[in-house]
Amino acid sequence: MHRNIESGKWRKSIMINRRFLLGLFLVFINSFVVANVFGSWKTETVDSSGWVGSYSSLALDSSGNVHISYHDYSDYTGVNPSLKYANNADGSWKIKTIDSSKNVGYHTSIAVDSSNKIHISYTGSGIDYLRYATNKDGSWSTTILDSSEGVGKYTSIAIDSSDRVHISYNDYDNNDLKYATNASGSWKTSTIDSLGWVGEYSSIAIDKSDKVHICYENYTEGYLRYATNASGSWVTSTLYSVGYGYVGLVNSIAVDGSGKVHISFCDGNGHLKYITNASGSWVTTTVDNLASDFGGYNSVALDSSGNVHISYYDKEYQDYNKYNTSLKYVTNTSGSWVTTTVDSSEDVSSSDSGLGGYNSIAVDKSGKVHISYHDSTNKILKYATNSDQSTTTPTPSATPTATPTPTTTGHTAALWLSKSEAFQDGDSIVVTLWDWDLNTSSSYADTGRVKIKSNTDTTGFSLTLTETRVNSGTFKSTFMTANTTDSSASPPKIGVAESDTITVSYLDNLNADGNSTTITSTVSVTDEATPTPTATPTPTETGIIVGTVTGTDDYFEFPLPGATVSTDTGGYSATTGLDGSYTIADVSAGDYTLTASATDYDSASQSITVTTDGVTVADFALASSIAPPTGCEAESIDVSPSWLNLKRKQSGYITVTIKGSDGCFVEGETVKVTINAAGKKRISVSPTSAYTDSNGNATFTITAKKKPGKARVTFSTDFYSDVRTSLNVNVSK
Repeated sequence: MHRNIESGKWRKSIMINRRFLLGLFLVFINSFVVANVFGSWKTETVDSSGWVGSYSSLALDSSGNVHISYHDYSDYTGVNPSLKYANNADGSWKIKTIDSSKNVGYHTSIAVDSSNKIHISYTGSGIDYLRYATNKDGSWSTTILDSSEGVGKYTSIAIDSSDRVHISYNDYDNNDLKYATNASGSWKTSTIDSLGWVGEYSSIAIDKSDKVHICYENYTEGYLRYATNASGSWVTSTLYSVGYGYVGLVNSIAVDGSGKVHISFCDGNGHLKYITNASGSWVTTTVDNLASDFGGYNSVALDSSGNVHISYYDKEYQDYNKYNTSLKYVTNTSGSWVTTTVDSSEDVSSSDSGLGGYNSIAVDKSGKVHISYHDSTNKILKYATNSDQSTTTPTPSATPTATPTPTTTGHTAALWLSKSEAFQDGDSIVVTLWDWDLNTSSSYADTGRVKIKSNTDTTGFSLTLTETRVNSGTFKSTFMTANTTDSSASPPKIGVAESDTITVSYLDNLNADGNSTTITSTVSVTDEATPTPTATPTPTETGIIVGTVTGTDDYFEFPLPGATVSTDTGGYSATTGLDGSYTIADVSAGDYTLTASATDYDSASQSITVTTDGVTVADFALASSIAPPTGCEAESIDVSPSWLNLKRKQSGYITVTIKGSDGCFVEGETVKVTINAAGKKRISVSPTSAYTDSNGNATFTITAKKKPGKARVTFSTDFYSDVRTSLNVNVSK
């Protein structure tokens, strides 16, 4: 299953047959026990109530009880994710939602003070802010510590000997490392490092003299950076460098009883590394050569003897775009680095991080190890330990509410399904996806892909969606229910059984955070079709018509509720719901002209054939019937200058000119501004829209932010969808 049992300087002395290892693993998995050189690793599920477990952080109290903070994304829509907390102080996992205000619980970090009170730092998404939660006064309270724009990501928290709190975090808008503390009695924030693009993946530790130590990444230069106030004032330095990007992504810091620093990190080239100044100077060691080139999540802790313990994540390519993912553990307790695999999963898709991510480690007074981590495939929070204690997980008292439609995440994509319930065999579901980032061509329709799975077929298949029209950014396709899966059928069929849940998921790679997120929507399977009315006998030879009606406005296509869809004969009709979908059941088999109409939109018709017991799919895209303005109509748009070079914090001015077919100037036309996702981190444009004057001109100011790189600004007219142009902006130091 894995490349080896021990890595680094260790070699396997006995070659073990791969199939034997697999069989051995299957025996062990039933009791959730995986053997390692220090005892038996036990893994268990802490929380499985929805989509939980990312951004986990673990700490131990004075009795060795486990406390974990983590993110709950069970709402799926990005509207109300929350901060959750779990502990096993009474022998079973107790779970509590700490903060359920809008879109919070990201980048959590937890610490326990001398009175066993809990302290958690975290942030939100969209409106970030540095946030802090604690139960030190007997009940939970939450506070915003820094409300500056764009701050709060990559938080790390530590408690000193006087139970004062210290937090490192990132100022994403200014690319700085920041620090917050209540050491003076009230909360103070300060900027520690602003040299380049710094402050991401920060980790903090406090030594026995209550001095602060922080490691973090400098993405601009590819540095692992270190900051400390051990001398009385803040001093920053570079510990490791290989050039541009990814060094120190991700890192973790710990300080021993002698005040020596120990840091684990990934170097971006597939190496888990460890650096320490225990000898008096900084020494770097390669601990493990990871299967993945990029490296990933890791966490470091020290035992009472100063031995190093590191948990980390690995992802190994298997075949056919499948991967093995694992939670690994390495320690130098024996005098040399010894690695073992704690938990693993096979056949993970390329879009799934599997298990082992967002891991956090702690070591108790007996030298036993405790690790929290995320299982992305099953969307659960897990816990592993080699101690003898056993924790039971209570059955959740309530189930999550159904996922609303449409589903959005605060990123750039949205996903709709034509229905929330489908019958078991022969029902049709229309999938509609909106993602402007997939619209890469202005000359032909692009495509997108979603994953279709069910309880019966957990592997499922990929469904290709086609852009409904060029430059719409809206993609659509159809699949059907069946007893067995047939991905080659037209439409493709997913195998289901009664009471199954069909899951449709889409990986949105391009979003405002620079990360990826999976958007999911579901359909419940019932045992039969919609009942046939009994008042009037219906013909036995009938079929069903299904589809969606969308409206078009400028570049976009969107669901059109309240539209009427009707046949030319037979009197069959339906009205679209909020998602633009409709269903007309019990339609006599035959040929029809089907027409869709809606207020302020041009009607559209198409010829269809309804077959006995068949499903006919008929989608409509209705164009706006609002007439364009008369006079000089926009035909072309120009921008001057055509290229802009700016230094950080510098501003430039550009003029957009709109003309008609005969060269006339278009007055009063709205010019809209769109910045690409990467560009939003580098520039701002003011205003975001403007009217053209009598000379057809609109003027805009472009201001560079601190982050260097390229940005693209698109200028378009408010009414004419094909009149637009782009400007490239280069931001330099």
